[in-house]
Amino acid sequence: MGKAKKAGNFVLDMFGFRRNTKYIRNYLNDANIKSSIYMSFIVILLEIWMIARQMHEYIIPNWNTPELINKNYNSGFELLFGYTSLYYLFILCGIAVMVFAIVHYKKIELKGTYIANLVLGSLCILWPLLLIAEKGVGNISFDFSQYKNQMEISKATVSLVTVLLLYFSMPFLGAAIIGNTLYHKKYDTNSTVFSLMVIISFALICLLFGVKVGYSDYTSGSKPKMIICFLTMVVFVACLLIWKPYISIVMLAGIFVAFLFMLKGYNPDNIPGKRIWLEGDEINYLTFLVSLTMVTISIYQ
Repeated sequence: MGKAKKAGNFVLDMFGFRRNTKYIRNYLNDANIKSSIYMSFIVILLEIWMIARQMHEYIIPNWNTPELINKNYNSGFELLFGYTSLYYLFILCGIAVMVFAIVHYKKIELKGTYIANLVLGSLCILWPLLLIAEKGVGNISFDFSQYKNQMEISKATVSLVTVLLLYFSMPFLGAAIIGNTLYHKKYDTNSTVFSLMVIISFALICLLFGVKVGYSDYTSGSKPKMIICFLTMVVFVACLLIWKPYISIVMLAGIFVAFLFMLKGYNPDNIPGKRIWLEGDEINYLTFLVSLTMVTISIYQ
C-alpha cells in the first residue's frame, strides 16, 4: 500500500492534479502575465515585419493592377486589406495584451492606463465589424461555387473557419481586458479570473494564427512551404506560458491531432503536383508533440 500511495502521489504531482495554494496560483498568474509582455512584444515586431514583406512582395507592385494577383480584388485598397488584415488583427491583439500586462505586472494606477485598456479592449470587441467591410475574409471568398474540386473546397473551408474563429476570439480578449480594468477601478486590485481569461484568449489567438498561416503555407500551390508558423506558435504558447501538465497534454494533443487531420485531408486523392503528407513527416510531427509535452511538464515542475 505504501508503494501504491507513493505512486499515486507521484502521478498527482507530476500531472498537476493537486489543488495549488493561493500563493502558487498567484505566482503562476504573475509569471504568465510577465511572459505575456515578452510574447506580445515579439508578436508586434513579427507582424510589422510581415506587413512590410507583404507590401514589398504583393501590394506595391500590383497596387494599380490587382487583377493580376487575385480576381477578388477590385481596387488597391481591397488588395491592401486582403493581404494584411490578419496581421493588423495580431498587432492590435499584441498591443492590447502588452499594455494590459505591463499595467497589471507593474501595478500602474494612472488615469491614462485605465483609458488605454478600455480603448484597446473596445477595439478588440469591435474588430469583427470589419467583416462587413471585407468582400471575403483575407483573400478567401465566401462563395464556394468557384472551387473546382473537393480539395479546393476543403482548403477554403479550413482557411475560412480559422479566420472567422480568429475574428471572433478578439471580443473575448477585449471583454476580459475591460472586465479586469473595471474590476480594478472598483476594488483596487486585479481579478485573477479576468487575468486568466486574457491569457487564455491571447493563447487561443496565437494558436489559431499559427494554424491559419501554417495550413496556408503547407497548401500553397506555387511555392510549397512548411508548417513552421504553426510549430512556432505552439512552442510560443506552451513554453512561455505555464500550464498545469494535464492541461498542456490535452491542449497540445487536441491541437496537434486536429491540425494533423487537416494536413492529411488536404490531398486525400494524391493529386499530382499537390502536397502529399509523408509517413516520415508524420513520425517527426508526433515526435515533436511528445518532446514538447515533456518540456511543458518540466517547465511546470
